[in-house]
Amino acid sequence: MNTNAYSFSIGSLDCWALSDGRFNYPSETFFANASADELKSASDEYDVSPRQVATPYTCLYVDTGSDQILIDAGAGPVGDHANDIFPAVDHTTTSTGHLPENLRAIGTPPSAIDTVILTHAHPDHVGGLLDEDGALVFGEAQYYISDAEWRFWFAEAAEQAPSPMVDTARRTLGAIEEHVHLVDPGGEIRPGIQGTAAPGHTPGHIALSITSNEEQLLHMADLVLHPLLMVRPDWITGFDLDPGQAAESRRRLLNEVAGTETPVLGYHLSPVPGLGHVKDRDQGWTWQPLKTAH
Repeated sequence: MNTNAYSFSIGSLDCWALSDGRFNYPSETFFANASADELKSASDEYDVSPRQVATPYTCLYVDTGSDQILIDAGAGPVGDHANDIFPAVDHTTTSTGHLPENLRAIGTPPSAIDTVILTHAHPDHVGGLLDEDGALVFGEAQYYISDAEWRFWFAEAAEQAPSPMVDTARRTLGAIEEHVHLVDPGGEIRPGIQGTAAPGHTPGHIALSITSNEEQLLHMADLVLHPLLMVRPDWITGFDLDPGQAAESRRRLLNEVAGTETPVLGYHLSPVPGLGHVKDRDQGWTWQPLKTAH
């Protein structure tokens, strides 16, 4: 399997799961209320280190034939500052900002992207909007983000989030202001792509239902940050601004797809390309990743 670019289809839509890289986080940020003993017991079965979690950043590119759509823009240079962000973590394998080169590798330069849909404005999803000179990487694109998400990051309430997150959101969103469309989460964003409100991770966080010829994909964005959080729905992550609301969103959407043939994609789900199915389990769910690739 090519871990940088994986092609698949949804009906008549040509899709690529594209890697922007990966980032190593302290385990306690991903599993904020899990004890050391609980993490240790999960480490063998779920390949979780008690000290750090390596998470992929997987963006989705959809070629509809008329639109060239990118869902989330990657982290850009965030990985260059990993030692400052989490100094206690081994960042030997942290590396971000590879989305543009992986787009080019499949024959789609960033200038060909005409639509960018942002599921939310955390740095690992919007940091790749600007290049090192502050210019738009996807300069020909129109941008779509939920109205609630946009308003949150420019409001005083955003200051409950860490200041680097707020600074990145305001800088990058400000750069696309003349090209942005604010959408209601329950409406159609582009033909065949419908938003679904999934608040909690951020106030305006959305998932996406992508449909073509009676085939469907649920793009979960950051609804679930790690497969273990499906198995242990009582665990919370330190990145959800409202953990209770995030748990509600998770329960609602995972219950909709659990046990169905609807594939899902998660921005942070391993193994790459983050595609698979959700299965029911007592008091939670399990992640059944894609086993074969072409």
